[in-house]
Amino acid sequence: MKATNETCVQQVRVIFFKPEHPSSSHRLRLLGWPSFKRTGPFSGTASPNASQQQAQARWDKILNLIGLLQNLHEDWQVYTNRRQLVMETSTLDFHPISELLEQQGLPHSEYELRVEYERKWGML
Repeated sequence: MKATNETCVQQVRVIFFKPEHPSSSHRLRLLGWPSFKRTGPFSGTASPNASQQQAQARWDKILNLIGLLQNLHEDWQVYTNRRQLVMETSTLDFHPISELLEQQGLPHSEYELRVEYERKWGML
């Protein structure tokens, strides 16, 4: 979308999926995320420590990307729900966001980039 477009407002949402087993919950509490508790015995093939290390590495990468997106643009609305962290803005085009996430090597399975257009006035 062109930056000078006067007929539409572009609403951009970047959705990051929360790691399953974070090893440190103090970071989660800073963002208002509930702490995770295991409800039964570990049933994976890898050890629980390996699972926690993978989740922690993924969590660190998500926090790094959040910082990069906030450096790219200041006007973000950030909120969480049970399984995801959502960043929204209507004052930035989605192309720089997409390029930044590609450059950082984040797989598409770990985030969603949603773009919605809303008309400012009447029918064309």
